[in-house]
Amino acid sequence: MRGRTGAILFLLVMVAAPGAKAGAWVQPQGRLWLKVGSTLGFADEKFANDQIDESKVFANGTRVRAGDRIPFDFTTGGRYRFQSYVVEAAYGVVDRFEISGAVPLLHTRFDNDNNEVEPGTGIGDLRLGFGVRILEGQRGVLSLGGEWKAPTADVPRSVYAQPLGEGQHDFTAWLRAGWSLWPRGWVQFGVGHRWRNANDELGFDPGREWHFRGEAGWQIGPTLGLKTGIEGLEGQPWTSDLFGFDQEIGRRRRWSIAPAILYRLDRFGWKRMMLEVGGAIALAGEDLPVAREIRVAWMMDLGD
Repeated sequence: MRGRTGAILFLLVMVAAPGAKAGAWVQPQGRLWLKVGSTLGFADEKFANDQIDESKVFANGTRVRAGDRIPFDFTTGGRYRFQSYVVEAAYGVVDRFEISGAVPLLHTRFDNDNNEVEPGTGIGDLRLGFGVRILEGQRGVLSLGGEWKAPTADVPRSVYAQPLGEGQHDFTAWLRAGWSLWPRGWVQFGVGHRWRNANDELGFDPGREWHFRGEAGWQIGPTLGLKTGIEGLEGQPWTSDLFGFDQEIGRRRRWSIAPAILYRLDRFGWKRMMLEVGGAIALAGEDLPVAREIRVAWMMDLGD
Protein backbone atom coordinates (compact mmCIF):
# COMPACT_ATOMS: atom_id res chain seq x y z
CA MET A 1 0.00 0.00 0.00
CA ARG A 2 2.79 2.42 0.90
CA GLY A 3 4.54 1.80 -2.42
CA ARG A 4 1.43 2.74 -4.41
CA THR A 5 0.92 5.81 -2.21
CA GLY A 6 4.49 6.93 -2.82
CA ALA A 7 4.06 6.64 -6.60
CA ILE A 8 0.85 8.67 -6.49
CA LEU A 9 2.46 11.41 -4.43
CA PHE A 10 5.37 11.76 -6.80
CA LEU A 11 2.98 12.48 -9.69
CA LEU A 12 1.09 15.03 -7.60
CA VAL A 13 4.04 17.41 -7.36
CA MET A 14 3.22 19.09 -10.66
CA VAL A 15 -0.14 20.33 -9.35
CA ALA A 16 1.42 22.67 -6.81
CA ALA A 17 4.34 23.72 -8.99
CA PRO A 18 4.27 27.42 -9.89
CA GLY A 19 5.24 28.96 -13.20
CA ALA A 20 7.18 32.16 -13.66
CA LYS A 21 5.66 35.21 -15.37
CA ALA A 22 4.12 34.15 -18.68
CA GLY A 23 2.96 37.37 -20.35
CA ALA A 24 3.59 38.23 -23.99
CA TRP A 25 4.43 41.83 -23.08
CA VAL A 26 8.06 42.12 -21.97
CA GLN A 27 8.90 44.61 -19.21
CA PRO A 28 10.44 47.87 -20.50
CA GLN A 29 13.94 48.85 -19.44
CA GLY A 30 14.17 49.63 -15.72
CA ARG A 31 10.68 48.31 -14.88
CA LEU A 32 10.34 45.73 -12.08
CA TRP A 33 7.19 43.58 -11.85
CA LEU A 34 6.50 41.77 -8.57
CA LYS A 35 3.92 39.19 -7.60
CA VAL A 36 3.19 37.46 -4.32
CA GLY A 37 0.68 34.67 -4.81
CA SER A 38 -1.04 32.00 -2.76
CA THR A 39 -2.85 28.89 -4.00
CA LEU A 40 -5.05 26.48 -2.03
CA GLY A 41 -5.84 23.27 -3.89
CA PHE A 42 -7.64 20.03 -3.20
CA ALA A 43 -8.56 16.81 -5.01
CA ASP A 44 -10.17 13.50 -4.06
CA GLU A 45 -9.95 11.95 -7.55
CA LYS A 46 -7.39 11.59 -10.29
CA PHE A 47 -7.52 11.18 -14.06
CA ALA A 48 -6.74 7.57 -14.97
CA ASN A 49 -3.55 6.86 -16.91
CA ASP A 50 -3.20 4.62 -19.96
CA GLN A 51 -1.08 1.95 -18.24
CA ILE A 52 -1.86 0.54 -14.78
CA ASP A 53 -5.28 2.19 -14.41
CA GLU A 54 -6.71 0.67 -17.60
CA SER A 55 -6.59 -2.76 -15.91
CA LYS A 56 -9.03 -1.56 -13.24
CA VAL A 57 -12.82 -1.96 -13.22
CA PHE A 58 -15.54 0.28 -11.75
CA ALA A 59 -18.08 -1.17 -9.29
CA ASN A 60 -20.66 -1.46 -12.13
CA GLY A 61 -18.31 -3.66 -14.15
CA THR A 62 -17.21 -0.99 -16.62
CA ARG A 63 -13.49 -1.03 -17.42
CA VAL A 64 -11.53 2.12 -16.61
CA ARG A 65 -10.25 4.07 -19.61
CA ALA A 66 -7.47 6.64 -19.78
CA GLY A 67 -8.81 10.04 -18.69
CA ASP A 68 -11.65 8.68 -16.54
CA ARG A 69 -12.07 10.23 -13.10
CA ILE A 70 -11.24 7.58 -10.52
CA PRO A 71 -10.30 7.43 -6.80
CA PHE A 72 -6.61 7.61 -5.99
CA ASP A 73 -7.04 4.02 -4.81
CA PHE A 74 -10.16 1.86 -5.31
CA THR A 75 -9.77 0.40 -1.80
CA THR A 76 -8.48 3.20 0.42
CA GLY A 77 -9.58 6.29 -1.54
CA GLY A 78 -7.34 9.26 -0.92
CA ARG A 79 -7.47 13.02 -0.50
CA TYR A 80 -4.80 15.46 -1.64
CA ARG A 81 -4.46 19.01 -0.28
CA PHE A 82 -1.78 21.58 -1.04
CA GLN A 83 -0.89 25.18 -0.34
CA SER A 84 1.68 27.10 -2.34
CA TYR A 85 3.11 30.54 -1.69
CA VAL A 86 5.27 31.99 -4.43
CA VAL A 87 7.23 35.18 -4.99
CA GLU A 88 7.73 36.04 -8.68
CA ALA A 89 9.61 38.90 -10.31
CA ALA A 90 10.42 40.16 -13.81
CA TYR A 91 12.84 42.99 -14.62
CA GLY A 92 13.41 44.83 -17.89
CA VAL A 93 17.18 44.78 -18.43
CA VAL A 94 16.90 46.64 -21.75
CA ASP A 95 13.85 47.70 -23.69
CA ARG A 96 13.30 44.33 -25.40
CA PHE A 97 14.76 41.92 -22.85
CA GLU A 98 13.62 40.87 -19.37
CA ILE A 99 14.75 38.36 -16.77
CA SER A 100 12.39 36.61 -14.35
CA GLY A 101 12.29 34.18 -11.48
CA ALA A 102 9.98 32.38 -9.06
CA VAL A 103 10.61 30.93 -5.59
CA PRO A 104 7.82 28.76 -4.09
CA LEU A 105 7.07 27.53 -0.58
CA LEU A 106 4.89 24.41 -0.55
CA HIS A 107 2.83 22.53 2.01
CA THR A 108 1.25 19.32 0.80
CA ARG A 109 -0.74 16.54 2.46
CA PHE A 110 -2.12 13.23 1.22
CA ASP A 111 -4.25 10.95 3.40
CA ASN A 112 -6.55 7.99 2.80
CA ASP A 113 -9.07 5.76 4.54
CA ASN A 114 -6.28 3.82 6.30
CA ASN A 115 -5.22 7.07 8.02
CA GLU A 116 -1.95 7.02 6.13
CA VAL A 117 -0.81 10.66 6.06
CA GLU A 118 2.06 11.97 3.93
CA PRO A 119 2.76 15.66 4.75
CA GLY A 120 5.51 17.76 3.20
CA THR A 121 6.60 21.36 3.77
CA GLY A 122 9.50 23.30 2.27
CA ILE A 123 10.95 25.22 -0.64
CA GLY A 124 9.96 23.95 -4.08
CA ASP A 125 11.96 23.99 -7.30
CA LEU A 126 13.49 27.35 -8.26
CA ARG A 127 12.61 28.74 -11.70
CA LEU A 128 14.62 31.32 -13.66
CA GLY A 129 13.60 32.72 -17.03
CA PHE A 130 13.98 35.39 -19.69
CA GLY A 131 11.82 37.02 -22.34
CA VAL A 132 12.71 38.75 -25.61
CA ARG A 133 10.26 40.91 -27.58
CA ILE A 134 10.84 40.11 -31.26
CA LEU A 135 7.90 41.89 -32.93
CA GLU A 136 5.66 44.75 -31.83
CA GLY A 137 2.90 46.60 -33.63
CA GLN A 138 0.43 49.25 -32.60
CA ARG A 139 -1.61 46.68 -30.67
CA GLY A 140 0.07 43.29 -31.05
CA VAL A 141 3.29 41.81 -29.67
CA LEU A 142 5.25 38.59 -30.23
CA SER A 143 7.92 37.40 -27.81
CA LEU A 144 10.23 34.46 -27.16
CA GLY A 145 11.09 33.17 -23.72
CA GLY A 146 12.93 30.48 -21.84
CA GLU A 147 12.66 29.03 -18.35
CA TRP A 148 15.05 26.81 -16.40
CA LYS A 149 13.81 24.77 -13.45
CA ALA A 150 16.47 23.84 -10.92
CA PRO A 151 15.82 20.81 -8.65
CA THR A 152 16.15 22.71 -5.36
CA ALA A 153 13.23 20.96 -3.63
CA ASP A 154 13.54 17.98 -1.32
CA VAL A 155 12.89 14.65 -3.07
CA PRO A 156 13.28 11.93 -0.40
CA ARG A 157 13.90 8.34 -1.51
CA SER A 158 11.55 6.99 1.16
CA VAL A 159 7.94 6.39 0.09
CA TYR A 160 6.92 7.51 3.59
CA ALA A 161 7.88 11.14 2.89
CA GLN A 162 6.20 13.38 0.34
CA PRO A 163 8.39 15.02 -2.32
CA LEU A 164 8.21 18.75 -3.02
CA GLY A 165 9.85 18.55 -6.45
CA GLU A 166 10.68 16.08 -9.20
CA GLY A 167 14.45 15.95 -8.85
CA GLN A 168 15.64 16.86 -12.34
CA HIS A 169 16.54 19.92 -14.42
CA ASP A 170 14.00 21.14 -16.99
CA PHE A 171 14.19 23.80 -19.69
CA THR A 172 11.15 25.28 -21.43
CA ALA A 173 11.14 27.40 -24.61
CA TRP A 174 8.10 29.66 -25.06
CA LEU A 175 6.51 31.53 -27.96
CA ARG A 176 3.94 34.09 -26.81
CA ALA A 177 1.62 36.45 -28.67
CA GLY A 178 -0.61 39.19 -27.29
CA TRP A 179 -3.16 41.62 -28.68
CA SER A 180 -4.36 44.76 -26.91
CA LEU A 181 -8.07 45.63 -27.03
CA TRP A 182 -7.33 49.03 -25.49
CA PRO A 183 -9.02 50.70 -23.70
CA ARG A 184 -11.05 47.68 -22.61
CA GLY A 185 -9.09 44.41 -22.64
CA TRP A 186 -6.51 42.04 -24.06
CA VAL A 187 -5.96 38.51 -25.35
CA GLN A 188 -2.77 36.48 -25.32
CA PHE A 189 -1.63 32.95 -26.05
CA GLY A 190 1.53 31.00 -25.36
CA VAL A 191 2.90 27.61 -26.39
CA GLY A 192 5.95 26.06 -24.76
CA HIS A 193 8.03 22.94 -25.24
CA ARG A 194 9.66 21.49 -22.12
CA TRP A 195 12.79 19.34 -22.24
CA ARG A 196 12.91 17.24 -19.08
CA ASN A 197 16.15 15.55 -18.14
CA ALA A 198 16.25 11.93 -17.02
CA ASN A 199 16.60 11.34 -13.28
CA ASP A 200 19.32 8.70 -12.99
CA GLU A 201 19.16 8.56 -9.20
CA LEU A 202 15.47 7.66 -9.12
CA GLY A 203 15.60 5.67 -12.37
CA PHE A 204 13.07 7.40 -14.60
CA ASP A 205 12.83 9.63 -17.66
CA PRO A 206 9.79 11.94 -17.42
CA GLY A 207 9.54 12.66 -21.17
CA ARG A 208 9.09 15.97 -22.93
CA GLU A 209 5.95 18.10 -22.62
CA TRP A 210 3.97 20.72 -24.51
CA HIS A 211 2.40 23.52 -22.47
CA PHE A 212 -0.39 25.84 -23.63
CA ARG A 213 -1.75 29.01 -22.03
CA GLY A 214 -4.51 31.24 -23.35
CA GLU A 215 -5.99 34.28 -21.64
CA ALA A 216 -8.59 36.96 -22.31
CA GLY A 217 -9.31 39.93 -20.06
CA TRP A 218 -11.84 42.75 -20.00
CA GLN A 219 -12.06 45.95 -17.96
CA ILE A 220 -15.60 46.48 -16.68
CA GLY A 221 -14.95 49.60 -14.62
CA PRO A 222 -12.23 52.09 -13.62
CA THR A 223 -10.73 49.65 -11.10
CA LEU A 224 -12.40 46.30 -11.84
CA GLY A 225 -11.62 43.71 -14.50
CA LEU A 226 -12.32 40.08 -15.37
CA LYS A 227 -10.19 37.48 -17.07
CA THR A 228 -10.36 33.81 -17.94
CA GLY A 229 -7.61 31.47 -18.97
CA ILE A 230 -7.07 28.01 -20.39
CA GLU A 231 -4.04 26.02 -19.17
CA GLY A 232 -2.99 22.87 -21.00
CA LEU A 233 -0.29 20.20 -20.65
CA GLU A 234 0.34 17.35 -23.11
CA GLY A 235 3.23 15.08 -22.11
CA GLN A 236 5.10 12.19 -23.66
CA PRO A 237 5.17 8.86 -21.79
CA TRP A 238 7.34 8.48 -18.71
CA THR A 239 9.74 5.54 -18.70
CA SER A 240 11.39 3.73 -15.80
CA ASP A 241 14.47 1.48 -15.72
CA LEU A 242 14.26 0.45 -12.07
CA PHE A 243 14.03 -3.23 -13.08
CA GLY A 244 16.92 -3.14 -15.54
CA PHE A 245 14.85 -2.38 -18.67
CA ASP A 246 12.82 0.55 -19.97
CA GLN A 247 9.18 0.34 -18.96
CA GLU A 248 6.51 2.87 -19.91
CA ILE A 249 4.60 4.13 -16.86
CA GLY A 250 2.08 6.50 -18.43
CA ARG A 251 2.00 10.12 -19.47
CA ARG A 252 0.73 13.34 -17.94
CA ARG A 253 -2.06 15.41 -19.46
CA ARG A 254 -4.18 18.17 -17.97
CA TRP A 255 -6.49 20.92 -19.22
CA SER A 256 -7.91 23.49 -16.82
CA ILE A 257 -9.97 26.66 -16.90
CA ALA A 258 -8.82 29.55 -14.71
CA PRO A 259 -11.17 32.55 -14.21
CA ALA A 260 -10.25 35.54 -12.01
CA ILE A 261 -11.32 39.02 -10.86
CA LEU A 262 -8.79 41.86 -11.05
CA TYR A 263 -9.00 44.90 -8.78
CA ARG A 264 -6.75 47.95 -9.08
CA LEU A 265 -5.79 49.49 -5.75
CA ASP A 266 -5.37 53.07 -7.02
CA ARG A 267 -8.15 54.44 -4.85
CA PHE A 268 -6.14 53.54 -1.75
CA GLY A 269 -3.20 55.56 -3.03
CA TRP A 270 -1.29 52.44 -4.15
CA LYS A 271 -0.37 53.20 -7.74
CA ARG A 272 0.41 50.35 -10.15
CA MET A 273 -0.85 47.76 -7.67
CA MET A 274 -3.45 45.08 -8.36
CA LEU A 275 -5.21 42.30 -6.47
CA GLU A 276 -6.21 39.12 -8.31
CA VAL A 277 -8.70 36.60 -6.88
CA GLY A 278 -9.62 33.52 -8.87
CA GLY A 279 -9.19 29.81 -9.22
CA ALA A 280 -8.66 26.87 -11.54
CA ILE A 281 -10.67 23.73 -12.27
CA ALA A 282 -9.18 20.69 -14.00
CA LEU A 283 -11.46 19.61 -16.86
CA ALA A 284 -9.59 16.71 -18.47
CA GLY A 285 -6.31 14.87 -18.23
CA GLU A 286 -4.36 11.71 -17.47
CA ASP A 287 -2.28 10.61 -14.48
CA LEU A 288 -2.85 13.85 -12.53
CA PRO A 289 -5.35 14.85 -9.82
CA VAL A 290 -8.75 16.34 -10.63
CA ALA A 291 -7.67 19.50 -8.84
CA ARG A 292 -9.71 22.53 -7.82
CA GLU A 293 -7.76 25.61 -6.80
CA ILE A 294 -8.38 28.97 -5.15
CA ARG A 295 -5.78 31.60 -6.09
CA VAL A 296 -5.03 35.02 -4.60
CA ALA A 297 -2.20 37.28 -5.78
CA TRP A 298 -0.91 40.80 -5.20
CA MET A 299 1.00 42.43 -8.07
CA MET A 300 2.77 45.72 -8.59
CA ASP A 301 5.07 47.58 -11.01
CA LEU A 302 8.10 49.58 -9.88
CA GLY A 303 10.06 51.94 -12.10
CA ASP A 304 9.36 54.57 -14.73
